[in-house]
Amino acid sequence: MNVEEKIAELEAKIERLEHVRAIEHLMGKYLYWLYTQKYEKIKEYCWAKNAPDVTVEASDSGLFIGQKSVRRFYDPDGVVGTLGQVRGGFTMHLACDPVIEVAADGKTAKSVWLSPGCAGDKWIWGTYIVDYIKEDGEWRLWHVNFCPLFRTKYHKGWMEEPVGGSLSSPLQDAPPTRWNPYSKDKMGQELFYHLPDAPEPYDSYEK
Repeated sequence: MNVEEKIAELEAKIERLEHVRAIEHLMGKYLYWLYTQKYEKIKEYCWAKNAPDVTVEASDSGLFIGQKSVRRFYDPDGVVGTLGQVRGGFTMHLACDPVIEVAADGKTAKSVWLSPGCAGDKWIWGTYIVDYIKEDGEWRLWHVNFCPLFRTKYHKGWMEEPVGGSLSSPLQDAPPTRWNPYSKDKMGQELFYHLPDAPEPYDSYEK
């Protein structure tokens, strides 16, 4: 490998690292604003605005498709936005151990994150499955799906009550796509059949 090739290789590695860092920063902002209930900031600064096929879902909320529906998800009469009307209401989702793959063409990225968290009187632990798209040089959320392993009250635990409460919404555009809550009767990969494999390197996005 000559000097020019070595420089080109290093530049490509640096560019990829910059993409990954920007995606981590975006995810951090999203989850912090979700926690602090800054829903208008989420809609303005986190989500893609030009992609018509944006989607979001959480637990058993159902799937929200398209620009209008995704933004409605965070409104006061939506799924998440209703927390702002509950005394003591909050939701805290952490994002840990990410696997992030940026497409070779630099236009999209795929990721999975482990997410321990809590909301009100419940533990909520699960997995974030997130795709990103680049708009006007900025990474934006494209498809977001939070799949809980369990959502259970603190004093009961997931063995006694794996699912406490529901996020099911009449506003949904389609049923949940990956809803598979914990059951102590399931074994091995049966617990996780609804989750995708960790993203692998890819050239360009294909559904």
